[in-house]
Amino acid sequence: MLANDQEISMPEHFFKRKDKRSPNYFVRLIAPKALRPYLDKKDWEYRASTGTSIPYQAKLIGTQMIARKQKEWDDLLKSIQRNTSGPVPTSLTQSLIQQIAGARLNSWIYTDDDERIDSGGIKKKELSKIKKFTQQSIAAMESILAQGKASNKWPDVVTELLEWCETLDYSIDLNDPLFMDLVRAYAHAERKAQNFIKKRNAGKVPPVENIRVKIGTNLSVMSAAYLEHKSASVKSKTLSKYLSIWKRFVQFKKDIFLNDITSGDIYDFLHHRLHAGTDSWSQSYANGPAKRVLKEIFALARTLGHMTQPNPVLNLESTPQISKKEEQLRKKPRHPFTSKQMNTFFASEWYDPTSRRWRGKLRTDLAVRYWAPLIAMLHGSRVREYMQLTTDDVVLNDGLPCFDFKIELQDDLNENPGQGKTKSRASALPTRSLKNEFVIRKIPVHPKLLELGFTEFVQDIKKRNSRPVPLFPSAIPERIDEGKEVIWGRAYEQAFVRYVRDTLAFGRGYGTHSSRHEFEDRIRDCQGTQGPWPAGLSQYLTGRKLTRDADRNILREQGSESGYGRGFKSSTLLPYLAKLDFKDIQFPLPYQKWLEEKKCPAVKRQQPTSQGHRL
Repeated sequence: MLANDQEISMPEHFFKRKDKRSPNYFVRLIAPKALRPYLDKKDWEYRASTGTSIPYQAKLIGTQMIARKQKEWDDLLKSIQRNTSGPVPTSLTQSLIQQIAGARLNSWIYTDDDERIDSGGIKKKELSKIKKFTQQSIAAMESILAQGKASNKWPDVVTELLEWCETLDYSIDLNDPLFMDLVRAYAHAERKAQNFIKKRNAGKVPPVENIRVKIGTNLSVMSAAYLEHKSASVKSKTLSKYLSIWKRFVQFKKDIFLNDITSGDIYDFLHHRLHAGTDSWSQSYANGPAKRVLKEIFALARTLGHMTQPNPVLNLESTPQISKKEEQLRKKPRHPFTSKQMNTFFASEWYDPTSRRWRGKLRTDLAVRYWAPLIAMLHGSRVREYMQLTTDDVVLNDGLPCFDFKIELQDDLNENPGQGKTKSRASALPTRSLKNEFVIRKIPVHPKLLELGFTEFVQDIKKRNSRPVPLFPSAIPERIDEGKEVIWGRAYEQAFVRYVRDTLAFGRGYGTHSSRHEFEDRIRDCQGTQGPWPAGLSQYLTGRKLTRDADRNILREQGSESGYGRGFKSSTLLPYLAKLDFKDIQFPLPYQKWLEEKKCPAVKRQQPTSQGHRL
C-alpha cells in the first residue's frame, strides 16, 4: 500500500473531513434538481461515513452507499412523476412483449378453469354468451393479424391491450418502435386462448399443458445487465472474457428463460465446454472463472427481479471432471527461468547494443532492452508495472531510492506563468493501470541495479526533461482505440516472448512472467534456508494479494491486518531484498560501459569474475 492515503486518487463523491476529526472516507451526493422541491432543504445533500480509512475498502463500501441512495431518489422521483404527470412509459423489449402476451393467455385459462370447474360450472344462458364472445374475439384478432392498422378492429384491440398492460402495471407508449410487435403478439395469444375456450364450449377436452405459456426473462437479457454491473470495477479485457462465458452458455441453452435453468443445465454446459475439442476449457477454468461468472450473473438476475428460482450454480453439488493428464495438456504453462537460461539470455544478442536484429521501437530504445529484464529479475515485478514507470516514479523514500508503483501521473507541473493552465506531458500520456490495489506500493531499488548505474540513468533523463517522462519511450502505446484497454509496453512484451521462446528455443511457457516466478522461487529458497520473513513482506515485495499455492507451507501469510496501516518501510524491506542470492547470475556490463559498445564496437566484453558478476 502507499505510504500516504492522500496519494491515492479516489472517485468522485468521496472525500475526507478537512478538520481531520475523522480519518475515514465520506461520500457526498446532491439530490437531482427535479426532486429538490419535494424534499426538505436539509435533505438536498447526502453525507455519510464509509466507516473506514482504507481507500480500497472505502471504495467498495461507498459505492454501495451511493448506489442505494441514488436508487432511493430515483424511485421517489418516479413515484412523484406517476402521481403528477401520469405513468412513466415502459420501454418495450422482446422479452417483455413475450411476458405481456403470455400473461394474457394464461389469464384466460385460469379464468375459464375457475368458471367451469372451481365455481360450480357454467349455465346454458351464460355458455351462449361465452360462445358469442369467443367467435367475435377470434374474428377481431384474425382481422388484426391479417390487416394490421387497416383493420376496423384496430382501435378496439389497442384500447383493450393498453388496459391489459395497465393491469400488469406497464404504461406503454404507442410510438414505441416495438409497439406493432406487441399488438401482434397480443393478438396471437388472444386468438390461441379463445380457440382453446371454443373447443371447451363444444364439449372437447384439449390438454391444458399444450396451451399454457411459461413467462419469464430470457437469458440474453443479462448480457447488458451484467455489462453495466461490472464495467466500473473490471477492466475491459477481463469483462470481455466474462461476457464470452455467458454468451457461450446462452448459445448452449438456446436463450430460454432464466427461471427454467437448473443445476443440471450448469453441469451439462461445463461438461460440453470440457469436451469441446480444440477450444475446450481446462478443469481449473471450468471450476474457477466460468463457474464463478455464472454464479454471479444468476445472483444479479435474482437481485434485479428477472429470476425467482434459486441460483442454479449454488445447487451444483458436483462438476464434470477430466483426467489429470488431460488437464495438464490444456493448461497454459508458466515456467520460471533457470539460472542457466538467464545467463544464456544476458550473453545473447538481446544484450548486444550493436545488433541490427531489432526493428521498430526496440532498435532505438536500448534502455528498455537493458533495464527491463533486470528489473523483472531483481524485483519480480509484473511487466506492466515496470513498463509504466516514469521519472516521477523513482523517488527517495525513507532515505533510499525506491520504485513508486502507482496509477496516477505527476500533474503539478501544469502551471505556466503568464499563460494559465496547460496540459503537462505527464497528463497527456495514456492512462495507466495496475492489476489490483496491492500493486500500489513503494519498494527500494535493488542494490544490484544501483551498482549497474540505474540512478545515473534516471538522473540523466531528468536532466534532459523538465517534466516527468516514461523511463522507456517504447512502452508508450502508439494508438489508442476507442473502447479498448490501453496496454503499455506491448511491443517489448511481444518481442521478449518471441525472443526467449523461439530464438533462444526455451519453448512454450516462457515470457515476461518467467522472471516473476523465478524471483518468487528465490524468496522461497531464501526463507527455506535462512528462516521465514515477517508475515506479508514477501507479498508486499511482489505486489501479491495472496500467497501462491506452492508457498503456503513455507511463507508466513498475512491476515486481515494487510488492509490496515501503511505497509512496510523501505529501510525494513531492503535487508530482505538484499538477502536474495543472485551469485549464480552473470550480469551484463554496467549501463554506461554497455552503451560504449554501440559507440565503439571493438570494445570487448569483460569476462565474469569468480563471483559470477560482470564488472
